[in-house]
Amino acid sequence: MEIGRYKPVSLFLIVVLVSTIFLSGCDEDRREDNTGLKFAKDKIFEETINAEETREIDFGDGKVVIPFGAFEGNQTITISKLTEFPSPVDAEIIKAYSVEIGDIHKLMGFIEIRLKNDGNNDNLVALTYNESSQEWESILYHLEGEEVVIYTNHLSHFALASVEESVAKPNAKIKYVRWPSISIDENTAIKVLEEYIDNNYQPGPNAYRVGWDAAVEALGVESQYLTIAQHGYGIQSVERINNWIAYTGVGITVAQLMIDLNSGDTTGAGLNFMKNAIYNYVSLYGSPLLQLTFVGVFCIDYSITKFQSEILSTEEEIWKKLQNAYYRKYGRSAKDWYYIFYEICKDSTNAIEAKEKIDKEIDRYVNEFWDFVNGKDKNGYSYEDLVMDVYGKKLKEKGEASILEQIPHVNVKMKLKENHKAELIYSLQPVFYKLSKDLTLEQEEKVFQTLKKIAKELNKEYKIKVKVNGPSNVISGLKVYIPVARNQGLWTWETNENGECYITLTMYGYAKAQAANKIVLVLNNGETMEKEFKITSRTTEVTFDLGGSLDVSVEPKQVSIGDTFTVTVKIDPPTSTELHIKMYNPSTGYGSRSEPTVVKTDENGIWKGTFKVPAKDIDKKVGENVVEAYAPELDSKGSDTFVIEKPEISVTASPSTVTPGEKVVIKAKVSPPGVYNARLTVMNANSGASKTFEKKTDSNGNLVFRLSVTEKNLESKLGKNVVTVDIPELGIYGSADFYIESGEVVPTETPAVTPEIPQCSENEELTYIEGIGWFCVPLETTITPTPTPTETPSESPFDPNKKYRAGYIFRIELVDGRIYDAPFNTMDYGDRISGGGTYHVKYTNDIMWAIQYAELTITFDENYRITSLHSWYKLVDKEGRLREETTLSCSDLKLEPPVIGEKYPDHVGYGGGGDAVSSCVLTTTESELQMKRPVQLYIQFDKIGE
Repeated sequence: MEIGRYKPVSLFLIVVLVSTIFLSGCDEDRREDNTGLKFAKDKIFEETINAEETREIDFGDGKVVIPFGAFEGNQTITISKLTEFPSPVDAEIIKAYSVEIGDIHKLMGFIEIRLKNDGNNDNLVALTYNESSQEWESILYHLEGEEVVIYTNHLSHFALASVEESVAKPNAKIKYVRWPSISIDENTAIKVLEEYIDNNYQPGPNAYRVGWDAAVEALGVESQYLTIAQHGYGIQSVERINNWIAYTGVGITVAQLMIDLNSGDTTGAGLNFMKNAIYNYVSLYGSPLLQLTFVGVFCIDYSITKFQSEILSTEEEIWKKLQNAYYRKYGRSAKDWYYIFYEICKDSTNAIEAKEKIDKEIDRYVNEFWDFVNGKDKNGYSYEDLVMDVYGKKLKEKGEASILEQIPHVNVKMKLKENHKAELIYSLQPVFYKLSKDLTLEQEEKVFQTLKKIAKELNKEYKIKVKVNGPSNVISGLKVYIPVARNQGLWTWETNENGECYITLTMYGYAKAQAANKIVLVLNNGETMEKEFKITSRTTEVTFDLGGSLDVSVEPKQVSIGDTFTVTVKIDPPTSTELHIKMYNPSTGYGSRSEPTVVKTDENGIWKGTFKVPAKDIDKKVGENVVEAYAPELDSKGSDTFVIEKPEISVTASPSTVTPGEKVVIKAKVSPPGVYNARLTVMNANSGASKTFEKKTDSNGNLVFRLSVTEKNLESKLGKNVVTVDIPELGIYGSADFYIESGEVVPTETPAVTPEIPQCSENEELTYIEGIGWFCVPLETTITPTPTPTETPSESPFDPNKKYRAGYIFRIELVDGRIYDAPFNTMDYGDRISGGGTYHVKYTNDIMWAIQYAELTITFDENYRITSLHSWYKLVDKEGRLREETTLSCSDLKLEPPVIGEKYPDHVGYGGGGDAVSSCVLTTTESELQMKRPVQLYIQFDKIGE
């Protein structure tokens, strides 16, 4: 029978309440599993139920909710209370029940086991008995008020248990996983999904935070604990766990949105975002994590759709009566529809495909009756048979024969089909609701299994072998410990007669105890020795040498040209012995082939040497350098590292253009900071006239010099002037330029934010664009305004009453031959666009750990062709350190005319390559991104708001 034929069905499932049936305790069933563990149970409910109905069975201490379609045919459900059962590890069972449905173990979809909760939720877990492993294990559950709701698609024994809190011992393990009851607000949920989609299905920081919140509750692991573990673990497990946690954040966000939507929240931004994502993100189909979830969104959409059937005429009522009779005979139940839709969802590669298949199946079902009317018999049953069954011999008396003997008008047929489809979809709302709920629970089950995988990884055991080398009479019975924040006694061991001890630990125990990544050895005289460790495999060895150990140290750790540093070597136990000292740079190989310097320690086993960093070959010395010491008599060696900084200088001249009577402020910044002699030279690029000044930097390496421009010898000063600041003792210099013009001084407004000046190559010229910043421009390029076009203005592709946000992708070829795409966007900031006008957006954006500064200026001619583009982006962290700065200047663009999106008319795009973008110059603080030539530029404008 077709569901909902005679009376409407509500959105929620039809629930048939069953009175509690208690059976006598003498009907106790005692049995053993295949391990000999005893189970005993009292049967408290038993009844045969039909798969077509949803049943809610109340057994006093809880309920079992079995939705329609969970199994086939009629089955006997038996609910028993467990009176004897194997005890779970480190947990105490509060209550336990067995649920059986015939001999079925695997169900179609999920059922609910609702148990009353009278205990403390902090230590509460839901368990199921795994017949294969013969162990109790965690199962998916929710806390809802005073109930614990267990969701399962298989049948076994189920229990609520109180878990003992684990002690922070070395081999501590997570025994059970809880379902996290964290609350995710809708804005955070949308950010997680936007981030996930925009990053090509890689979780971002928001997902990671949500995932950690879930892990804290589910596993009892705090984020700072695993941060501590990262110091001691150099294994892939840490990276793998972090990755799983990030994906858990995405999964639990999706599940939370689906739960909210299933509970009736169908008007918020969450549903709109998920629906829009299906249409706007084509590559979304590559994400299995989201595919079935978005199918669930369509199911919700179906379940809230309102349908209105029209009043039928007499002729239409006659045909409708036949139609109803046909579907009473050959129609489908809710269970049938659920099975069909479920298979469609599973077989579809994406949400849109699933919706199309569902629509197609509904249309095929509605058309089935009319195919039958047109002569397509059903198992030998014909249209004439149906007419006789419905009207019989009274057909002619009623005057309906003439109507049924003719093919109905196409309008009549269409109206009956639409009415039938409206009634059918309305009656299928419980099916869509169940389908969406089951897909949501499948998503939650995936998250739950991921949390179990994280727990399993944290529970892996690793071994540390501690080996003490030395005289046999002193290496045994020595105390060995790993410093921890709690339970230090559990983290202390002793060496055996061979000077060895073995430590077994888990990452969970290590993190929970907040252990240090070092082993401490306590000698017989009370002195201690320490060794840091990094676990890179399942077994790690840490060795202590009590005789002839050699320690090397370099101070300070960071030096520059002209600085001195001290190398200290200590021998333990103290002895006077020969040392071979060698220094080299491992990156460049500088010094690696030189002969070592031979020295000798004093009677205290100490040698000290002081060295100075000369300027010679400084380019081969910069970076990390190694000092090695070797004691041949002891066959012992040691080493330490220090860093030689690369000296750098930056020079600016401001303003960029002056006239007689004004001053040019020349600034130089030298790194490393210090007082240096500086030679400052100003030379005119046209006349060659120059002047040199001897100056000094201050203790911070800064030099500020104000150059007055006078009328004297003005002709030799006009035009471009180059400022060079030379630091002889560091062997470095920097330069900048400014222009001197004759005539009236025109004041210019100083930009609010002045970017740092880039270093230009010999084929480039440093240029300053007012309001934008400094750029390195090829020598053959000149920045000139685009002449006003004379052709007739084109029709505007933009709405003059709306603001547009903008973004571009600038593709360049780097000097090393690689291709790099430089992106930029104005986020949610925008400006109006007019022919012959200027588009300008400037914004500051706080992204938690840093501040973004950005500015974009684009000019249009009267025909809405883009003539120039200037952008600037700067990223400064909260400590004031510059992390990134990028500028793009295109002074003479020749892009293709604007293209309006066919599917999205609010999108307007411009593009071009080759000569069209030859004037574009990209500068960036990223040293590896040195531009060789521009390749292509694509700009897109999107309308903001409705």
